[in-house]
Amino acid sequence: MRRRTMRVPWLLHRSILADLLRTTLLTSSVLVVVVAFGAAVRPLSQNLLGPADLPKFLIYASVPMLQYALPVAAAFSAVTVYHRMSIDREVQAMEAAGLRLRTILAPAVLLGLALMVGMIGLVHWASPIFWRSMQTLLARDAARMLVAAVEAGEGLQVGNLEIYADAAYLSPDPPPSGARDRLILSGVAALEMEGRPQRPRTEFTAENAVIDVYPADAGAVLKLVLVNATVQRAEEQAVAVLPQARPEAIDLGRDLGGEPKGLTLPELIDARRRPAAYRPVQEAARPLERSLMRIDRWRCLREGLASAEGLELRSPLTGRSVVIGGARLVGDRLVPSRRDGAVRLEERADGVERRRTRVPEATLAFESGSDRLELAVAAGTPAEELIGLDRRRGRWPATVGGLSADLCPDRAPPTSLDELLESGRAEAEASRSSADASIVSLGLAVASGVDRLEAGAERFRLDVLARQNQRAAQSLIGLLLPVLGALLGVRSKASVALGAFAMLFIPGILDMLLISSGQQMIRWDRPVPGLLTIWMAQAGMLAIVFTVAWWRVARR
Repeated sequence: MRRRTMRVPWLLHRSILADLLRTTLLTSSVLVVVVAFGAAVRPLSQNLLGPADLPKFLIYASVPMLQYALPVAAAFSAVTVYHRMSIDREVQAMEAAGLRLRTILAPAVLLGLALMVGMIGLVHWASPIFWRSMQTLLARDAARMLVAAVEAGEGLQVGNLEIYADAAYLSPDPPPSGARDRLILSGVAALEMEGRPQRPRTEFTAENAVIDVYPADAGAVLKLVLVNATVQRAEEQAVAVLPQARPEAIDLGRDLGGEPKGLTLPELIDARRRPAAYRPVQEAARPLERSLMRIDRWRCLREGLASAEGLELRSPLTGRSVVIGGARLVGDRLVPSRRDGAVRLEERADGVERRRTRVPEATLAFESGSDRLELAVAAGTPAEELIGLDRRRGRWPATVGGLSADLCPDRAPPTSLDELLESGRAEAEASRSSADASIVSLGLAVASGVDRLEAGAERFRLDVLARQNQRAAQSLIGLLLPVLGALLGVRSKASVALGAFAMLFIPGILDMLLISSGQQMIRWDRPVPGLLTIWMAQAGMLAIVFTVAWWRVARR
């Protein structure tokens, strides 16, 4: 008799658990397919996915969507199974046989515990990996997206370039450069934009162009080569004709490799310990690194001007250079180094002098939003042009931009975030007492970079904290919703299970919304209210579970 009593609950549990698993798998499959198709709508509308890549994208999207579909599916399964048992008087028969409520609900609790463990692995490992796979798949279709835009007669907005072409097609042969894809354009016009609002800085026209798409950790990188190109800068009164023009490489799209959303649990723990190794903090550090580089370069320029040969600045875009002699820097002004002298300017191409002039003063400054230098003189400045053995009068361009100084080495990169911040604080403090107005101005930029880096590092830390708590709470939902669903299914008197599920759906959705709200509050520098929102929501769900369970017991 004792053996039979011990075996009956296991037979019941096995039967109930089989029904729960069967209904959960069926419901979650339907939900995941629907949600995955919804996630694919936007990439499809933007021509980022081809027919061959759509099934792969749907598979990748299905895994992250499971973290939302599984708890709902398990809750629906618990409601329907236990509601059927209640309607068929099976629950009453088990209670009459002496089984307690906790024994009857044991399969739902077991399902919830298994689901919570599975959710921990899903949200901390599987989902981040598949999120990254989705982004990588979209980045792989960059070339197809560009072709589709040209065929539709639209301009290509790629980084800071706007490209227009008469025709475009993908090369069927593997690029010899090692790129993943090669896009060939004909009848090309391109505008390199700068500033806010953006305005054209450089204009390119070319017979043909080649865009190579390279895979990268941050998505994809595009390298553009214009063949037989005509180049004109907005500031210069000259046009350069080049066999090849190579604008700067363009970072197209980014995966989630450095974002907390795409980090697994070990990576999140490492991100809190070494934030400088991750892209969001690296991007926040770039303004400070650029400002430190500018101060070093400015000091180097002053030393170069003091040399007897003068200072040579090269233009990588046109292949020409400008030599400045007999000058010294006063702020950003170039003034004669001797009272009775003048500032000498020479333009060279392939080491051969092409143009020269002498001016009472000029201006040398960094271009807006760039590490390149810009040399400006008074408009209409006369110049002597040298063409072979002929000499003729001409004009010096009012502005010559895109210049760089090869003699100025870059500062050694810092080994840690603290070292970079300490270097920035020391440089900002030292620049305040400088007699050079440009150094003082650059020092202010360094101080601003320090503030931005500190804010960016703190924002990244909070984002990591928010993601950890959001995932933990999301995993706990996997336990709470099936148990609550079973309780509501047992006590519901509705004729259909959907009536009981409606009572579960509202608190379940509210809980997920509160988790998301708390996560956003933590990210936006309100960690205490955010943490309270997330975990008070879970405490509320626990209270609902115990209230419904007590109500059920009290009725008996």
